[in-house]
Amino acid sequence: MAKHYLYSDFSLKVQFYQENSVDDENTGTTNRVPVENFKVWAKPLKRTRFQNITAIGANLQDTVDIVVKHDDRIAEQIYVGYDNKLFTILSYVPDDSWGFGGYDTLTIKQIQKEA
Repeated sequence: MAKHYLYSDFSLKVQFYQENSVDDENTGTTNRVPVENFKVWAKPLKRTRFQNITAIGANLQDTVDIVVKHDDRIAEQIYVGYDNKLFTILSYVPDDSWGFGGYDTLTIKQIQKEA
């Protein structure tokens, strides 16, 4: 049975980004920059003590887990703007069930101090 969350739990707006190539006119080089695609509401997940121990063992202690409403577009994204910081998506677990009200879980890791 799928988990159900309150709509009020989804209190943070997150942005999803893909990388696009941009030419630098001064140097003639091509740089990869994140470009915002869309925004969704997210719910941060708290880890249990056992999940924290497991995260340390998997070298994921500096990551954050968030839940968003199921959206197929997320599979093509590389970065997430969360809490005014830029994160990379380490793990994406989509809701594969057939039905209404599915949630996707993402494990993200900060790559930049300020977005």
